[in-house]
Amino acid sequence: YVHHKGICNVGLDDFGGSNLSTKYLLQNGHKKIAFASYHIKDGGVLMERFLGYKAALTEAGIPFDESLVFECSTDLKGTRAIAKALLKDPDITGVVTTADYLAGNIIANLHKFGVRVPDDISIIGFDDLNICNIIEPPLTTVHQDMDLKGRIAVDFMLQLLEHKMPKRYEISLHTTITERDSVK
Repeated sequence: YVHHKGICNVGLDDFGGSNLSTKYLLQNGHKKIAFASYHIKDGGVLMERFLGYKAALTEAGIPFDESLVFECSTDLKGTRAIAKALLKDPDITGVVTTADYLAGNIIANLHKFGVRVPDDISIIGFDDLNICNIIEPPLTTVHQDMDLKGRIAVDFMLQLLEHKMPKRYEISLHTTITERDSVK
């Protein structure tokens, strides 16, 4: 992110959130962990989430395996392809995803193939959207405080409208894990 005068950014520690979710799976005994994402672009939040995943594996002494990285478009066909690819390697016991919708669609497709989450494979999402509670099983995910993000953004806007200079132009909010039932 390049700072431009007068432009404020309320972001998220995307690297840290994905790093945290990967470590969460590792702490729960998972060794072969896949990474599922919508298409990753250089410099974007999904790249940060990918780098957080890689860093957690490196810290744990697990070599990065490119064959465990799955990307798709936002359509259902892409998530079905990821589910099929996960089925080909029964040693994969965990999946870090970059979005709750992606995780939910992968889970739905795995169910169609007779795979049980979390008994056969564990999946963790990212964002902690309301759908996490209606996905079956309810989705363990990386939580971001959307209300706080919105309040800070509004505060930035009000300061700029009043021609006040914000003390900071960029804020990166922390993430936590919301535990539900999709990780064994």
